[in-house]
Amino acid sequence: MKKIAAIAAALCLLAGCLSGCGSTEIRSYSKEGDASARDMSSVYKAYDPKTVVLTVNGDKITWQEYFYWLNSMVLSLDQENKTQIEDWTAASGKEEGKSYAQYAAEQIKQAILQYHVVNAKAAEMKITLTDADQESLKSTLQTNITNYCGSSGTEDQFNTYLGTLYMTRDYYDYINRVMLLYYDIFDSVMGANGEKCSDDETMIFAQDNSYITADHILFSTEDSSGNALSDDEIAQKKADAQKAADELQGITDQAARLKRFKELKAKYTEDTGATSYPDGYCFTKGQVVDEFQTAADALSEYEVSDPVKSDYGYHVILRLPNTPENIVSVGSDGTTRTLRYYAAVDRFNTLVGTWIEAADVQWQGDFAKLDIAALLKK
Repeated sequence: MKKIAAIAAALCLLAGCLSGCGSTEIRSYSKEGDASARDMSSVYKAYDPKTVVLTVNGDKITWQEYFYWLNSMVLSLDQENKTQIEDWTAASGKEEGKSYAQYAAEQIKQAILQYHVVNAKAAEMKITLTDADQESLKSTLQTNITNYCGSSGTEDQFNTYLGTLYMTRDYYDYINRVMLLYYDIFDSVMGANGEKCSDDETMIFAQDNSYITADHILFSTEDSSGNALSDDEIAQKKADAQKAADELQGITDQAARLKRFKELKAKYTEDTGATSYPDGYCFTKGQVVDEFQTAADALSEYEVSDPVKSDYGYHVILRLPNTPENIVSVGSDGTTRTLRYYAAVDRFNTLVGTWIEAADVQWQGDFAKLDIAALLKK
């Protein structure tokens, strides 16, 4: 499993990281328009940075740490709203019945809990950073310095930049360490590629999440530059697709049909993803175009569709059975993620959720009743 250390000025909670949410980028709000102009300095000064806001299993969470997430959440919601949110008591539209302030408070709490719970679980399991992890931390730091301070930037300059995000260097290091420990715990519990997730567990996950597998032969109606073909060329593509579909539908032997499908696919398909997904696509709702989804849903295993028209061209679709090793995604570096891996991520996220639910959270003083809406009026 590729290790990616992540910092996020906007929330990217650990539960999503294994599925691809992680990034080495620190979000820079100063370049993103009027919504970034909110001055949070007066809010930050409401408490001493060392004031303890809450404890998580005995770990003290100071105002400095809490405010980093508060600032991140506020700026993130401002950006999403396209302008500064003035009324934080208004309905957020993010979760039913929750105002912006209530939603922000819950997200901040969850972010803090996840990092501290994962860090504690790693200690409990005696999992420590590997040599590869240490190298990853060094690489991430240098990448961040270059990205935000220039090719000749220094650590001191980078630490100053972190300060504009209300993030200390110690907390930067902590976040990145815990991210890697999260991956290491996953490797220990589920296997680097999810191999400790059983076939039965994987197939139950696939069924519960409506995953199906299908391959196709694409007869594209666009040229290599994305321009539409002529009417005559499109008509020929449709005819070729119909001819292929008719031939495949006329083959009654399942093995023979699959063999001939592969031959026709090799000859005709113009799908640029065919190399990365040689045995078809394993997907759930919303991951492919509607026309493809609807047609594939209607097919039985090894059944072939009539030509299906989409913006990409004509698809001749072959429905295939789900198997744990079907490829669901391929990363930019060529790393493949299988259905088993996604099932393992789902199981692991559920497990992390139980750790979070069991955490002992103790708010200090009046912070349990902290009114973020009132605070942001400062």
